[in-house]
Amino acid sequence: MDVAARFFGDYSRCRHAALRTHFGDKNVPKECHACDVCCARRLGLIGYGRPRTRDAFPEAQKLVHLTSVLHGHGVTFVRLRNLALGRQLPTNSVSDRLFAADAESQPEFGALKCLGQRAVEKLIPQLLQKQVLSLNRCLNNGPRNGKAKLAVQRLSAGRAMHRFWRRDVPITLEVCVAPGDTDDAGSADELTQDLEQLMSQC
Repeated sequence: MDVAARFFGDYSRCRHAALRTHFGDKNVPKECHACDVCCARRLGLIGYGRPRTRDAFPEAQKLVHLTSVLHGHGVTFVRLRNLALGRQLPTNSVSDRLFAADAESQPEFGALKCLGQRAVEKLIPQLLQKQVLSLNRCLNNGPRNGKAKLAVQRLSAGRAMHRFWRRDVPITLEVCVAPGDTDDAGSADELTQDLEQLMSQC
């Protein structure tokens, strides 16, 4: 378990290369261009260089809009993440089916799939920290005919929501720049443009 945890928690090396090295292969390329680490590098989310940040308002506004339009259903951190990534929603109950139907009809459903889970999980805490979104503790009916009550943290609009829509609240994501490019002001802009182009293709 410890070996697996170290392997999957290490984003510094290509998964394919790490596996081949582990099993004794000496002729291993540095990148496979197919695993989650290589794809994240291609998107500029991780890399070897020092990180720079880019404006993440376009992605953040999708998260905020999903929270606002689906507020009546009770949007949690995990639900919002799964909505943004376009993951299949549970349909066990009538309320689940109604939520899934409403969520999947939104244009923002799955809009951040290319961005990846790690980046989405960095954006949501930023929105909470900067009070664009807030967490509210609610009690939901639990099992056994609703006799038990379960505490749930639901997302809603925060005090800085209006400032966010005026773009007065900076929301950023890291863009990794190679060490040789960190002093070139244009290189970060080029990486941002490459990332935006990749996002538009998804």
